[in-house]
Amino acid sequence: VLERKIRKNGSEILKFAEFLKLEEKKILLNCIASSKKFFLFFGLFLSLFAVVSLIVGYKLLVYSLQTLENEIRNILYGNSKEISVPSEFRHFVETFRKTYFTFLETEKLSSLGKLLFSIAHEINNPLSNISTTIEILKNEDIDNEFRKELFNDLENEVERTKNIVHSVLDFCKVKEKTYLNLKKCIEDTVKLMKGYIPNKISVKIEIPENIKIFGNKSQIQQIFVNLIKNAIEAIKDEGEIQIKAVTENGKVKIMVKDTGEGIAPQNLSKIFEPFFSTREKSGYGIGLFVVYNLVKEHEGNIYVESRLKEGTTFYIEFPLIERSGVDGKV
Repeated sequence: VLERKIRKNGSEILKFAEFLKLEEKKILLNCIASSKKFFLFFGLFLSLFAVVSLIVGYKLLVYSLQTLENEIRNILYGNSKEISVPSEFRHFVETFRKTYFTFLETEKLSSLGKLLFSIAHEINNPLSNISTTIEILKNEDIDNEFRKELFNDLENEVERTKNIVHSVLDFCKVKEKTYLNLKKCIEDTVKLMKGYIPNKISVKIEIPENIKIFGNKSQIQQIFVNLIKNAIEAIKDEGEIQIKAVTENGKVKIMVKDTGEGIAPQNLSKIFEPFFSTREKSGYGIGLFVVYNLVKEHEGNIYVESRLKEGTTFYIEFPLIERSGVDGKV
């Protein structure tokens, strides 16, 4: 009887032990499953956090770069008063601003130097004639008729010198916009540059007398000084610069054409950008950028056509100001 009881109890103990073992296994499997879910959700959370951080970081970077780009554009177009970029870019923007204005002043001084050379050459001619005439007048043996001719020549040369000086003063004055006769404005500009234009290059002006535009004379002249200077530098040997104008659809269309070396197709879209130059050894790339902005300031448009070894043509469009009673059409 005792043996049967021991066997019965031992069998129950074994069953209970197996039950505990199974329960322990279930608990362990549940813990592993819960841990997997936890680490899975934790991994998803970390991945989501990383993606959100990257998106936010990307947007902040793009915003900072856009702000930097806008600030640089403001500097280039003269609209920047206070630096409004993140502190990390302040030093860069300030350095860029100083460098840009240094280049701009250098270009202005270069243009001014060439203009002064032209003016000095122009004034030297009548002064030489005046000096020669005075030497002849010192001779007491000349007859009165010839003396009268010499005095007339003196008067003409003095008047010529006065006209050159007046043209320079008109060019240098800072004035408000006014109504300008386009042909006279361009003729005055060519006269100012006469000493700078080589004899091998001819300049032809074909502009109707009745075309008028509204603008600042010195700025309009600066546009054509830069374009003519650009054309001269493009012509290596003998050549021609043509300046024509027609009116169409309420606009004045001006053409400045040269027979120079031309511009490579890949450079045409960049020639109005600041600091871009097709000349390797000279030029800061500011001249055409200044032209572009002056044209825009006068509510105009400018574009260019060019072929290598054939020449370049700049087209400028300004709003047309017509004389009363004249339709302004060519």
